[in-house]
Amino acid sequence: MLNHDTYHTRRSLAVFAACLTLVSLLSPAAIAQEAGNWRLRRDEDGIRVSVRSVPDTRFRAYRAEITLSARLQTLAAIIDDVDLAEEWVHYTADAELIRRIDAQTTLVRFISDLPWPASDRDSVTLNRLSQDPDTLVVRYTIDSMPDEVPEDDRYVRVPALNGFWELTPRGDGMVDVVYSIQSDPGGSIPASIVNAGIVTQPFRTLQNLRELVEDPRYREITVPGIREP
Repeated sequence: MLNHDTYHTRRSLAVFAACLTLVSLLSPAAIAQEAGNWRLRRDEDGIRVSVRSVPDTRFRAYRAEITLSARLQTLAAIIDDVDLAEEWVHYTADAELIRRIDAQTTLVRFISDLPWPASDRDSVTLNRLSQDPDTLVVRYTIDSMPDEVPEDDRYVRVPALNGFWELTPRGDGMVDVVYSIQSDPGGSIPASIVNAGIVTQPFRTLQNLRELVEDPRYREITVPGIREP
């Protein structure tokens, strides 16, 4: 079992969580989008996936969108359930809750089973669930914390992975879902290979999410701090 309950670790996580609280209050446009930069790569089965270049890195970001008939609490519960991730987050072989910082914040390690020629990866992120009290928009922010867990020789550690889920209620029982990630996978895999296959992961993930919202485990679940319209 991994154990990192040192004073330094607890303090760094607490400070980082506080920063995320402030970030979650910013508008979506201020976080990861710049109007006009996204290029649509796939529009199929009710799912749109766009990509864009990111300054100072060779790896592109993706943004996937879908509209679902679902409760906010159902979607929030699924996204925040670490044990469930391997069932629906494409390429995820395993997920481990390292530590729950508070009711909304978790430190998580994901193991990704990637297609050849890429080696399997693991990533460590600090994830925070929040809701705007006025608009009721739910955000689940994902911020890389690669040094909080020792590296495992079986995997290439992802040095940077940042993004978010955004759930916007439309008032008619429908929710607009946005899933956006930008990462540096680490290792020696060429950026051209990563960028060529970047659309598959979010597309399959949103397909899986659409099926999962009908699962009885989550249909009537309640999530503390999340309100329905």
